[in-house]
Amino acid sequence: MKKSIKKSLTLILAVVVIIASFAGIAAFAADADSTEASESNVQRDIYFVIDIGTVNDKHLSREKTDSKAIGKKLLTDDPTGHNRIALVSFNGSATTYEFTNDYDTLAAEIDALKNGGSSNISAAFSAVKANDQTYGNPAASKHIVIFSDGKITAGPQSSSGKYSAKDDIINYKYYNQAYKDAIALWPDFNIYTVAETVCDWLNPCKLRVQFLKDIQNRLFQPEFDLDSLYKAIIGPENKSDVPTSGKDTPTVKPTVKPTEPSSAKPTEPSSAKPTEPSSNVKPSEEDSSNTKPTAAPVTNNNNNNNNGKSNGGGSIPQTGSIAAVSAAIISIVGCAIYVGTRKHEK
Repeated sequence: MKKSIKKSLTLILAVVVIIASFAGIAAFAADADSTEASESNVQRDIYFVIDIGTVNDKHLSREKTDSKAIGKKLLTDDPTGHNRIALVSFNGSATTYEFTNDYDTLAAEIDALKNGGSSNISAAFSAVKANDQTYGNPAASKHIVIFSDGKITAGPQSSSGKYSAKDDIINYKYYNQAYKDAIALWPDFNIYTVAETVCDWLNPCKLRVQFLKDIQNRLFQPEFDLDSLYKAIIGPENKSDVPTSGKDTPTVKPTVKPTEPSSAKPTEPSSAKPTEPSSNVKPSEEDSSNTKPTAAPVTNNNNNNNNGKSNGGGSIPQTGSIAAVSAAIISIVGCAIYVGTRKHEK
C-alpha cells in the first residue's frame, strides 16, 4: 500500500515538473516576442538641417541628392512606419517645415530649396529646439542630420571658446557660439554631420570640416555614405557598436524608449507661414532669396503620457526568464525527490 502511494506521488510530481517546464518555455518565448515587438515600435523624430546660405550650386545639389537618398531609405524602407522627418533649411535665418512620414512630400520640399544669403547655423539649432518642444514626441528618439559645407558667416557670436582668430579671423566668433549651441543639444539629440564640400588649395576648408566633426555626437561623414548613415540612425539603438565613416568614432551612446505606434497620419503641407527664428538668435543680415510659403509644423497626435526625455531607456519585465528559471528549479527539486524515493524503495 505504501509503495503504491509513493509511486502515485512520484508520478504526480513528474507531471508537475513537465507542466512547469513547458510553462517556463512558453513564457520565455512570449517574453522574447514582446521584446522584439517593443524594439520595432521605436519612434524617431528626425530633423534634416540643410545649409542653403553660402553654399554654391554644386554643393546645394549634393545636399539635395544626399538628403533625399537617406530620407527615402528612412521613410520607404522603414517596416514600422515610425520614422518621421522635419526639414529645417537655413541661411541668415531658419525655416522649419512640418513633420512628415511621406517621402514625396519631403522630396518636394527639398527640391524647392534655393541657395543664397549668409549662413547662420545657430538659427537652425534654435529652430529645431523650439519645434521639438512644441511638436516633438517626448517618447521618441531625437536625431539631427546636418548637410552643410560648414561655413558660418552670421548669427550670435562668442569671443571665447573652442576656436580663435588664427582659425578664421573674420568668422571665428560665429563658430564659437554655434559650437556651444550644438553641444547644448547633445543630451536630447543624436547629431550626424555630412561635410558637403571639397577641400583643395583653392577652397581651404580645414575649420569648416573640423567644426562639423566637433558638433556631432554620433557620426561624422567627410563624404556621404548612405548605408552607414542609415545604420547609425536606425540602430543599434542601445549599443556602442555604431558604424562610423572614416577615422571618427561616436562619442555618445544614445538610448531610446519603446512606444506604441503613432496614430498620426502624414499631413499635407499647409499654406501657413514659415516658423520664425528664435528670439535669442539675431542674424547679422536678412535673406530675401529664400522667401516662400512653407508648411507649418504638424501637431503631434501621439497620445502618450510619458513626459520623460527622448533619450530615456525603457524595458519590459523579463517575466519569461523568471518563469523559466523557476521551472528549472522545480525540475531539479523534483528529480532529487524522485531519485531519493527510488533509493528508499530499494
